[in-house]
Amino acid sequence: MAYGKVNTTVWADPGFRALSDEGRLFELYLRTAPHRNRLGLFVLDELYAAADLQWGVSRVKAVLAELQEAHRIMWDGRLRVVFVLDTWEVEALENPNVVKGALRELETVPRTVLLTVLLKAVEANYRDHYSPLAQRLKELSEMLSLVDNTAEDGSTNDSGNGLVTPTLPDLTLPNPTEPLLTCDEEEAWAKLRPVVLKEWHQGEEVIQLSGGGKVGMWAEYQKFIALVRVYGLEETVGAICTGPTVFGVGVPMSLNWFTSVEVGPANFSVACGAYYKSLDT
Repeated sequence: MAYGKVNTTVWADPGFRALSDEGRLFELYLRTAPHRNRLGLFVLDELYAAADLQWGVSRVKAVLAELQEAHRIMWDGRLRVVFVLDTWEVEALENPNVVKGALRELETVPRTVLLTVLLKAVEANYRDHYSPLAQRLKELSEMLSLVDNTAEDGSTNDSGNGLVTPTLPDLTLPNPTEPLLTCDEEEAWAKLRPVVLKEWHQGEEVIQLSGGGKVGMWAEYQKFIALVRVYGLEETVGAICTGPTVFGVGVPMSLNWFTSVEVGPANFSVACGAYYKSLDT
């Protein structure tokens, strides 16, 4: 895409004005970056952003977290996809030919849960010629298969919302012939387990979730493995250590905070951004 629109009223926007100088620069970068598209939903590799802005990667991660906390963007850190939330209010697709171009761009976007957020934005700003795009987004949202995990006894999965994520490894039946973790990862879990028990579970080996499910430390161990496989050891450890401080929910909570299909990637990105920000101080 050759250009991006920036509304002149952005300078009077209280949300924009409340951002740090780095946050405002990065938001303008997202609106004009060479990687963006008409959808406002596009792949953003932190390394590319760091190169474009001549920043360190940790600085990029911290500012992404700032923009997400300020509800300026949504960020899927696992697939490295960003959605600039007001795109469809600022940049309408003017005619059917532009919509055709947007459909072509849509096919290049990874199958992120943020597609469902994009669908809501399109519907909220709907015009008649958006129909093919809205239909395709509905198809993709259905393909994401937000699986209902309700058991025969009526209980739900440990998220308490009936949803599981198909994108994280299924570790309920680990292969007994292979080690679950490397030595470094086992050592990291040994140090993290007391943190999860004290800070996340607030001292309880098994906690009750709002949806009725229960989660014990073995389930948290499995989630730790899943997070390490998806995000890597350093970011997983950083996010788990900073999570309780960042979110401060005041009640026992599970690492499902990071593995839920609905908000897990976003929550992980926020916590990881806080971790990287702490390294810069």
